[in-house]
Amino acid sequence: MENKEPKKIEEKEDAPKEFLTGAETGLVATFIILLLLGNLLMYIMPPLTRDNTFQELIKNELKQARTEGHGYSLPQAASFTKGIIINRPAIVGDTGLQASDITFVCGDNQICGAGRPITGIGNYSQGFTSLKIYSNIDAYFVVCANADHEPRYCIAVASTAAKATSDCATACDVH
Repeated sequence: MENKEPKKIEEKEDAPKEFLTGAETGLVATFIILLLLGNLLMYIMPPLTRDNTFQELIKNELKQARTEGHGYSLPQAASFTKGIIINRPAIVGDTGLQASDITFVCGDNQICGAGRPITGIGNYSQGFTSLKIYSNIDAYFVVCANADHEPRYCIAVASTAAKATSDCATACDVH
C-alpha cells in the first residue's frame, strides 16, 4: 500500500477569499436599514402639505384656537396648487365655528395681490372671505384667535413664517 498524501488545492492569487468583511457587512446592513426607514418616513411625515391637507390642518388649528380662545399657532409650511379656492365654509367644517368669525389675511406683497400667486377675495380692510391660488407656490400659514375682537379667528398666509405670524397677530389683535 502506498501512502498517498491528499492533493493540495492550489489557491489562485486573484480568487476572492471572502465575500465581505465584517465591517463591510455592517455597512451594507446599515445602508439597508436607512433605506427602509426613509421609505417608512415618507408615509409617516409628508414633506409639505397640499391644498386639501392644508384645509384639514387649518381646521385642526381652528379647533385648538377655539379651545384656547386667544393666541396663535406655530407657522406651518404648505404648498398651494394653482386653481384652488380656499373659502370660509370649507375651512369651518366641523370646528363648531361660524364662517363669519373667520377672516383670511394675505398682506404679503411678495405673494399676495393682483398679478401675484395668491389673491384675496372680499374686502381687504375687513378681511378676505376666500383665497384664490393663481400659481403653484410654497408659503406659510398661521391661525390666530382673539375671542374679544372682530374678527375672532384669522388665517394668515405669507412668504415667510415671521410675516405670517406678524400679519395674523395684527389682524386679530393678538399680542
